[in-house]
Amino acid sequence: MDSDYFFVEPSNVTEDELTLIDAEAHHIQNVIRKHEGDSIMAVNGNGVAYKTIIENIQENSIVCSIVNTIEGLNEPSFKLALGIGLLKSTHLEDTLNSCIQLGISELIPLLCARSIKKNINLRRFETISMTAMKQTGRCVRTLIHEPVGIEELLTMTAGYQLKLISMLGESLPLLYDVISEMNAEKFKNGVILVGPEGDFTDEEITCILENGFEPVSLGKRRLRSETAASAAVSLIMSHFEERDLNYDIN
Repeated sequence: MDSDYFFVEPSNVTEDELTLIDAEAHHIQNVIRKHEGDSIMAVNGNGVAYKTIIENIQENSIVCSIVNTIEGLNEPSFKLALGIGLLKSTHLEDTLNSCIQLGISELIPLLCARSIKKNINLRRFETISMTAMKQTGRCVRTLIHEPVGIEELLTMTAGYQLKLISMLGESLPLLYDVISEMNAEKFKNGVILVGPEGDFTDEEITCILENGFEPVSLGKRRLRSETAASAAVSLIMSHFEERDLNYDIN
């Protein structure tokens, strides 16, 4: 499988060929130095990947013939949203990057009482989402929401089949144990909540639990929010991805 993936605008794809432009074309020509006749992978961010052969290289565009089209390449069938209290910018950016690589479908930044920040640079987050998608060979861009409050979060996630909140507490069941007992075939989507620095307030936790979220623990150690998010996403996705198909694109 090709190790480099590039983004192609859906509007630049026809039945037989596609055109990579601007930054993607520059990277192919001047960074990895591909040539006409070389193969590359392109993804459109909407669920389609293309195995292609470079046919023509121009200064700001590269035309490729499509050899194979693959729907849903490297995308988990279980759709997981991460709701996380707003963190300091770099911390949340790192969390987004790692969790997209692990397979999340949505990021829901939460405006919590103890959140240090109150907004995000949505354009930068979308750039991170694009980069992480290409790095891991995914073909769907993770949806990045504007920050929302707890009440709006509960409305957004009302129809999710699996609803979990990571909390501290020795009496709480471990996330690993809860996930291990689940029949992966019965679930299509879910959401895991992680608090900001300082965690959720008691009032926020009460509201979340009253709306059907199950509290789970990640262990005895007190984790940073970004560590807790990555750990939780990894545990959940590793369980549900066992059911997914392997794709042969050769």
